[in-house]
Amino acid sequence: MQAKVPHNGQSGARCPDNDVCQRARLSRDARFDGVFFVGVFSTGIYCRPVCPAPLPKEDNVRYFASAQEAAAAGLRPCLRCRPESAPGSAPWRGTATTLGRAMALIDAGALNAAIDSEPDGSAIEALAARLGVGSRYLRKLFQEQLGMSPKAYGDYRRLLLAKALLHQTQLPMSEVAFAAGFGSLRRFNEVFRDKLALTPASLRRSTALPQSQEPGCATDSSHVRTTKEVSSNTSINIGTQEACRVLTADIRLTLSFRPPYDFMALRQFFMARAINGNEWFVDAAGEPCIGKALSIGPLNGYFEASPIKGKHALMVSIYPGPELGNLSAFLSQIRRVLDLDANLGVIEAHISDAIKSLIPKARLQQSEDGGDETRAFDLRALGMQVNSLPGAGSYFEACCRAVLGQQVSLTQATSLLNALVDEVGETVTLGSRECRLFPTPAAVAGAELATLKMPGARKLALNRLGALFAGTALCELAEKAEGIIADKASSDSAEKHNGIRADGLGNSADKGTELLEPTEASLLALKGIGPWTVNYASMRGLSSPDVLLDGDLIVRQRLELCGLAEMLPVLKSRVSPWGSYLTLMLWHMDADVLKTLKSTLIK
Repeated sequence: MQAKVPHNGQSGARCPDNDVCQRARLSRDARFDGVFFVGVFSTGIYCRPVCPAPLPKEDNVRYFASAQEAAAAGLRPCLRCRPESAPGSAPWRGTATTLGRAMALIDAGALNAAIDSEPDGSAIEALAARLGVGSRYLRKLFQEQLGMSPKAYGDYRRLLLAKALLHQTQLPMSEVAFAAGFGSLRRFNEVFRDKLALTPASLRRSTALPQSQEPGCATDSSHVRTTKEVSSNTSINIGTQEACRVLTADIRLTLSFRPPYDFMALRQFFMARAINGNEWFVDAAGEPCIGKALSIGPLNGYFEASPIKGKHALMVSIYPGPELGNLSAFLSQIRRVLDLDANLGVIEAHISDAIKSLIPKARLQQSEDGGDETRAFDLRALGMQVNSLPGAGSYFEACCRAVLGQQVSLTQATSLLNALVDEVGETVTLGSRECRLFPTPAAVAGAELATLKMPGARKLALNRLGALFAGTALCELAEKAEGIIADKASSDSAEKHNGIRADGLGNSADKGTELLEPTEASLLALKGIGPWTVNYASMRGLSSPDVLLDGDLIVRQRLELCGLAEMLPVLKSRVSPWGSYLTLMLWHMDADVLKTLKSTLIK
């Protein structure tokens, strides 16, 4: 009997039109991987558009904008294409919305373990407080937009990470549960039975592949040191080593992306701005990679990413510190730094349409009638390629990079950056690797910065910046130098988060400590910090997608050269919400491209 496929329900997620989804599914188009998911109601599973399984009949199929929406419809993830491996797809929800920030916090582990140990809902209350909303309103948002509660969303995120770890590593079950954020093995097993109708052990057995068939599928058990095994109803106490193993080496996971994704261009961007010892670009085998030490609050770790030949994916080695429970936070940060969830095809088409809309109508008609300039409307034909948005290691790092880059060349800025890290940074051993950590805000706040060859006012700006991020008033150095009596931040203002924004990278290992960062307004209030600095930091430190950096000298020059400067207000509006990607394009345009674009835009 043919299964009846329900109609698409109401959801905040936007799925492409059915015709688009059908064509993408039938052609297994990798550009749509993670953009939507295919629910197959004749089998009760949901798949990625690139699933290699035989194609089901269209009558049995329904399309979903997210894996969570498919799960809420009662479908199980496919064991063959592994939907948990699909690139993320979050543009629909907006980065500034309450729901988007809540999902980012949960994705990074804000509810991990706590939600299991606090059945009274206090974990949700704490999450709502961090977002500045009531828990009832937060639950309503999730139900209306995703069709599930925050707790159910958190469970599903943990389930998908656990499923990836079961498929791709040989970590013992207790370690998989801990790394995925579960507070007990009992809860770990319950979620698997409820959502997949499988036990974790049976899932691993049913999908086991020889190591040679799946790159990076195994993490050697010698990488972890046994301290104690746990039973299925034993709580896993985060922050101790009694119920877990101590991680002494990295975990290898496959992280997918959508084409077009130019790994080498991203690597080149990072290389031109590299911090020695903190970033590296060749792996132990001499192959190209992107490696970086990361600090998330008090947590220190690193990652190393390399492209997998023949696949739209990276092999990423991750060391999230000695405790596996930090993995969610590091994965979230890594995906941001490498911009793995961007749909570059959609972004490129949007920017192309925005520029095309500025071409005089008479010339546009001439080209559409078969004139010689038709190719000029193709960004790639012009040499204008949209590349990934390279993220800095943290918002604070991006702010420091911006201050050091004020009114100097890229080479000078990178030299100053390395001098800062040499003077104030710390060298530590992370797993088996020795790394240089980017300085903490407190260290920068009190540093003399004697080795930095730049104006004293700019050094003071760095001191103030560190002090603000460290949660203090202006540092004593700045007070003595300028005779300023700084207002100390009162506990009342801290409670109200006055000038402070909740970071989207919360994690389970911060033991209730909220990661807070300054708002743009509080940064602009600091002497020596202007709009360019804040906008650059937002683009690279927060990966804000809509920063057309028109205050940048190179961007201004290239807008003028291609004839777009006088159209800037209209351009910013039409290119939104992808201004950051246009900024990157302008930085990398050569003179010939600019001249060709100008001849197209100007009558």
